[in-house]
Amino acid sequence: TEMLHVRGDIFSEGTIYVPSDARFKTNIEPLTGALAKLGALQAVSFERNALGRARGQPDDRRELGLLAQELAQVYPELVKAGDGPERYLAVDYPRLTVVLVEAVQELTRAHDALQARVETLEAQRADETGR
Repeated sequence: TEMLHVRGDIFSEGTIYVPSDARFKTNIEPLTGALAKLGALQAVSFERNALGRARGQPDDRRELGLLAQELAQVYPELVKAGDGPERYLAVDYPRLTVVLVEAVQELTRAHDALQARVETLEAQRADETGR
């Protein structure tokens, strides 16, 4: 059902845009808990095995990625099963960026809260030592 299937690298001189206009969307909900969900995943480096090589995947370098089965447990919308009888799983890495953005925002909020707490404690300490 894929409209384009490429075996090998793709190089683009231009930018690839994905429609994301708010007017196309309904039932919009904020993404939450991204940091905890990402913490449940294990990033791995790996080499292709015989099955991967037989399916045309490159075997000339180590790769980095996630295991689709693990990702499907926390973000099933980022994993797709193929159409063949084996139903091999694939990861939608570009859409994973949205999760990473939310995780950075969660870290930023936590950092800001801690920074405010440190500043409050420093001010209290300065008041106590200044008396």
